[in-house]
Amino acid sequence: MLSAIAHSGNWRRQLALATADGAGRAGKREGACGVPRDDWYKKDVVLQWEGLPLSFVVAQDLFSSHAVDAGSRLLLKSLASVRFAERGHALDFGCGWGVLGLAWKARLPGWDVRLVDRDALAVEFSGWNAERLGLAARGGISWSVGLGPGESPPDGFDLILWNVPGKAGEAVLKLLAGDVADALGRNGLAALVIVNPLAAAVRAAYMGRTNLHLERDERFADHTILHIRKRSGTEFVATRLGPFDKGVFDREPKAFDMPSGSYTLVPVVGLPEYESLGFDTVLLLSALDALTEHPEAVMIVGCGQGHLAVGAHLLYGVTKFTLVDRDLLALEATKRALAAVGVGEGTLQCLASSEIGMGEPDAPRVDTAIVRLVDQLPPAVMRTLVQDLEHRARKGGLTVVVGGGSTSVSRWLALVSRRTGWNARSRLKRRGASAATLSVRGQAGTS
Repeated sequence: MLSAIAHSGNWRRQLALATADGAGRAGKREGACGVPRDDWYKKDVVLQWEGLPLSFVVAQDLFSSHAVDAGSRLLLKSLASVRFAERGHALDFGCGWGVLGLAWKARLPGWDVRLVDRDALAVEFSGWNAERLGLAARGGISWSVGLGPGESPPDGFDLILWNVPGKAGEAVLKLLAGDVADALGRNGLAALVIVNPLAAAVRAAYMGRTNLHLERDERFADHTILHIRKRSGTEFVATRLGPFDKGVFDREPKAFDMPSGSYTLVPVVGLPEYESLGFDTVLLLSALDALTEHPEAVMIVGCGQGHLAVGAHLLYGVTKFTLVDRDLLALEATKRALAAVGVGEGTLQCLASSEIGMGEPDAPRVDTAIVRLVDQLPPAVMRTLVQDLEHRARKGGLTVVVGGGSTSVSRWLALVSRRTGWNARSRLKRRGASAATLSVRGQAGTS
């Protein structure tokens, strides 16, 4: 399993996003390996809590990008009357841009706080906020990409903060709720905020467990607050398997057909194309099939369920892949899909990232890049993506197959038309989707 990616030194080389090179926002902010954070920046938001004015940077693509959400405010307020020791271990599970965990660290600086999210962009902004608030310099704080609570302290967590995601689905939330309870140490507290329609399902996940005690169950206009306490007589037992390996996100196996062959994969909850291929994927695969050259080493940006990677393998026998996606779940799903058709982990490089980051000097060479564009990708992010591909092309040229909504592909083509070294070879369109095939010479760049 792709391990959770932790903040530790040059952690981009551990398949992670790097931390910023200072606090505040002056000029172009980049991570330690050149990830331009301002590409994603939207605004600053302020939280007043326990007399602490805390300012956070937020990204357009992250949850609650306009202000601190009402659920997080309620959850923090619910903790004001609970007594805690001056030191302990806390987890902000599904941290987003870090409001819960960082507010807790600011209030109780003696605590060790871990922030975890499956979205690498969220983790990047959590790290940026930790530095801007001066919390990273104090130590005792880390941020990492993960699907579950991850590795617990030796005696478990004393506090787990969880703003339960409303789109995960009841079945997934029930199983994740169990993982949260298991990660608590003796007398540890899980403090949850849940949208009211899902409260009953999450509450049910804890009922009947004799080692847990429901201390608080309070319903508000839109949210419910739950405080679940691990009984002090309960021995902590570390969980070895993560949620992906336990099948928390799994749907029923599904067979898919394409002209190059048939395959079966286990789709996951939370990613599209679990029943059929979208128009953009069909067009990307058609463009890939029409290539005159034979790809041997392929990079995929935007992996999804793994259809593009499996298609490249079935079409050309490709076994060398560089997989790039913000979502760790997409990377895990794609790795499993490739394993099902005989591609082992030894020939894969996986990067949980909001950017490609091709500035890495030891990045493996690829000859073909398949890029799935998301709708409304910020112009600065698209420009950085183009520049990263140009850097990659310096190792011998590159074929780029780019797809997505027709508007996004048109923006891409307009951008590269103003740069040297790019040659648009063909374009396909169907029902609002599009795919274009381009080549990039080794000295591509601005004109």
